[in-house]
Amino acid sequence: SFRGRLQALSRAHDLLMRRTWTGVDLELLIREQLLVGAGQDAPIICSGPDIQLKPRQAVHLGLVLHELGTNARKYGGLKVPEGRIRVTWNLTEHGPCHHLEINWVESGGPAVSPPTGQGFGTLLIERGLDSLGGEARISFAPTGVTCDMRLPLPHPGDNAGLG
Repeated sequence: SFRGRLQALSRAHDLLMRRTWTGVDLELLIREQLLVGAGQDAPIICSGPDIQLKPRQAVHLGLVLHELGTNARKYGGLKVPEGRIRVTWNLTEHGPCHHLEINWVESGGPAVSPPTGQGFGTLLIERGLDSLGGEARISFAPTGVTCDMRLPLPHPGDNAGLG
């Protein structure tokens, strides 16, 4: 699992290098982190507006997405052929700041039950966005795992890097 996390960091850095560290397209980051270990035809549905993340945001969110994807391949929506993952996002305005809200929903996988303990991966998901002022909340419904993530972004006029 440590090697997987290093590879996730490497993929995020590779995306940043391609853009000379100016930012990363959110959908590209999602697909790059989720398609590792899954075929290109993996049942992953992404939808939301074009958003460019700053390097620090991309690295932190990349790790969170990697952990969610790893868990989905081991236990959830990517473990069986009929399973799928839907990742949607939008921008909401809250006072002087926009928030990027991302919704991760797994379905069609094995029945889910809450874990009996909290492993490092779950901790990384729940606290991975803290240093950016964001948050992630995981729910373990019998029909599939969901994760709601929220990340503050400055207004576009404030050099936020939004696309």
